[in-house]
Amino acid sequence: MDDSTRNAALELIDGGVSDRARIVDVLEKFGLAALTFASQHGIRIVPLLPGDSYKQRSPALQRLGVDVDTWPAPPAGLFVVEERTVYLRSRSAMTVAHEFGHALDCALGGGVYLSSTDPRLKQLFADAKAFVTPYAATGADEYFAESMRAFVEVNDHASFWPRATRARLRRTDPRMYAYVERLFETGFGDGEAICHGAAVCHGEESRSARMRGVSAEPWTCGADNHPEVSRGVFAINCPFDSSGSFDTSG
Repeated sequence: MDDSTRNAALELIDGGVSDRARIVDVLEKFGLAALTFASQHGIRIVPLLPGDSYKQRSPALQRLGVDVDTWPAPPAGLFVVEERTVYLRSRSAMTVAHEFGHALDCALGGGVYLSSTDPRLKQLFADAKAFVTPYAATGADEYFAESMRAFVEVNDHASFWPRATRARLRRTDPRMYAYVERLFETGFGDGEAICHGAAVCHGEESRSARMRGVSAEPWTCGADNHPEVSRGVFAINCPFDSSGSFDTSG
C-alpha cells in the first residue's frame, strides 16, 4: 500500500500504542477511499491498553452504567454508535475488520447504522438464502459487517469459521456482493445511490435478534442476558473473537 493509505489508517487510531501497526495492516485492506470516508465522518479507533476497561474509555458506557468487562464473554472489540468509535481489546485481524465494518455502516448512515435504514439492504438480508459466515445471519448489521470483511478478505488463520473471501461472498450472496462492490466503486461517497436520494438516512434501531438458517451454531450471549442495558442494543454473538456492537443511538 502507498503512504497515503497507511497515513489515513494511522489518523483514525487514537494514541500511540506500540502494536498499532497490526491494526493499520488490516485497515489498509479497505483502501484509501474507505479510510478517508470514515475519517470525514468522525470515526475513531481506540485500542485498549493493558488494564483498561471499556467502561473507563467510553463515555457512553459510563453514562449508561454498563460494564461489559464483567460479562461472561467480554467482547474483544466493540463499536459504540453514539461515539462513532471502535474500541479494541484484541488486535485480531478479524476483530479489527469486523468492527471497522460496523464503523463504515454508521458513517454511511450519518450516525446510525445504514443497515437499519436502507430498504434495499434490509431486503437483501431478509431475502438471503445463504450467508458468507454464520455470524452474518444474526442481524442486518452483522450481515453488513461480515460482508465487508469478506470483501476485503480479512481472516485469522486459527479461526474455525469459514474463510470470508470475496469469491465466497459472490457465490453465496451475489446480490449483497454487488451492493458492497458498489460502495467501494463509488468511494463510499455516493449518498444518493446508497440512500435512494432520501434527504436523511435515519430511523429505526438496528439489530435482529433472530438466528436464520446458519450452518454452524454461534455461541450467543446478548442483551437478553443483561437487563442493565436499557438504551440501545448490545448484541454479542461470540463466533470468532467475542466481537460486538454497542448501539446507544436510540
